[in-house]
Amino acid sequence: MARKRGLTQVLDFGSGIGSVGIFFAQNGMEVTLADVSEPLLDYVAWRFASRGLKVTLIDLNRIELPKNKFEVVTAFDVLEHLARPAETLRTLAASMKTGGLIALNVEEPDARFPQHIANYEEVFSSVGAAGFHRLQFLGKTEVFERVQRGAISTQWQAVWGKIWYGALYRKCVALLEAIGIKQTLRRWIKGPKK
Repeated sequence: MARKRGLTQVLDFGSGIGSVGIFFAQNGMEVTLADVSEPLLDYVAWRFASRGLKVTLIDLNRIELPKNKFEVVTAFDVLEHLARPAETLRTLAASMKTGGLIALNVEEPDARFPQHIANYEEVFSSVGAAGFHRLQFLGKTEVFERVQRGAISTQWQAVWGKIWYGALYRKCVALLEAIGIKQTLRRWIKGPKK
């Protein structure tokens, strides 16, 4: 999707060991990786250097994300670890150019993931108000476009996000499961599982 749009400035937020960034760099993108772990950032620097790839590293404990820079942002398995995902989404939006893409996924908190403190609803109820419009589902990843919203539209997105994800989303999913059409509807909306 980024290539089709001619987008090349990439941020992998919560980059971990840098695998996503390596993929982008090997495909000609200008890559920035941001994380809170200094040891991981040191390891990432080594991984990129050993492959002869360029990377910009941001230690989120010391440096804020630049404003209006990135055209593609990924945050895979990150936002569920944060106490205030809505605040982080607004920060990510501010770091992006209008028309840019952000790819997110969120794993649910459960016994396997006790470190997950935010759930799907908490994260995705804030996406629209942060300045994003849903474009596509890719497996468990959801892709959004960075858009400019006016004050009224932002307020509407904030209210609707809380209503849909806070009160209706799980009930609708349960109802669709009960009447046996959840999988059919899921394929119609998201496309076949890959």
